[in-house]
Amino acid sequence: MVVLRSIAAAGLLILAAIAGAGAQQDYPKRTIRVVTGSGPGSYDFYARVLAPKLQELLGQPIYVDNKVGANGMLSVLEVARAQPDGYTLLFSATGTLSINVSVMADVTIDPARDLTAVAQVATVPMVWLTHSGSDLKSMGDLVSATRAQPGKVTYGLPSYGSLNHLVLEGLRQKNELSIVTVPYKETSKTQSDLMGGRLAVMVDSLGAAMPLIADKRVVPLAVTTSERARRLPEIMTVQEAGFDDRDYVGWYGFLAPKGTPRAIVEKLNKAINQALADPTIAERYRELGAEPVADRTPDEFGAFIAAERDKFGAIVRTAGIKIE
Repeated sequence: MVVLRSIAAAGLLILAAIAGAGAQQDYPKRTIRVVTGSGPGSYDFYARVLAPKLQELLGQPIYVDNKVGANGMLSVLEVARAQPDGYTLLFSATGTLSINVSVMADVTIDPARDLTAVAQVATVPMVWLTHSGSDLKSMGDLVSATRAQPGKVTYGLPSYGSLNHLVLEGLRQKNELSIVTVPYKETSKTQSDLMGGRLAVMVDSLGAAMPLIADKRVVPLAVTTSERARRLPEIMTVQEAGFDDRDYVGWYGFLAPKGTPRAIVEKLNKAINQALADPTIAERYRELGAEPVADRTPDEFGAFIAAERDKFGAIVRTAGIKIE
């Protein structure tokens, strides 16, 4: 009897393996819906640039669906509740995937735990900026000015609990700085007041800041990544300056409902990475200040999301940041 049970169990495992292989071979058979919490014309751009190439590689239409609301969490909930069959995917970003779980009081879903990572597609450096008439020429100048005049140096904050906010808090905690946070409701107004000299500094994504840097309306002090940015190779990193050893970067990627067959996840990962390796797509990403990521496995991306969640969670707890 024990032998028969063992044979039966082995048979079930073989059937499961065959079914998984079949799922990969047959998938996809119909349109794949990509849900994103981005508003139209925002970071959904990265998914839309990929979509035609993915359609070519996978042989089925790719439909990008903007599901805006609750700081991106409506899109996460929609995908978490979807069938784990590879036909509903999430395309999302740093804040939604690794920050909201710590800063939003009513969030119960943790993307790192409750979804399946598929593929990271891009990273975008953040950059410390000052205005063109500022006496600040480096991160050393900023830190020195803040220590010399506690409570006088102003920082424009376009969104509470955002990546921009946590970059500031990380620097403040590492160096025990007293910087005045000036809250705003939108990035454009923050940029305007910085250019007008009504703020000392702000942090913005490199993509959003590059046109202003090119027109010399703002001045970059440092990038927040571990390596210098391709588009600003002459600007040092905050790590090089010695003020924060952590890497802060905006990033984007695809996830699937938990329980999606591994074979399907791997097929999607392979297709996405292949699309990202296309020189035309890579160049379009770089035009916006992003760097394509065309070699990360699902497991590597999943571990990265969890590590980002833990890093930002520690900053949030120390700063006491909470969105009710």
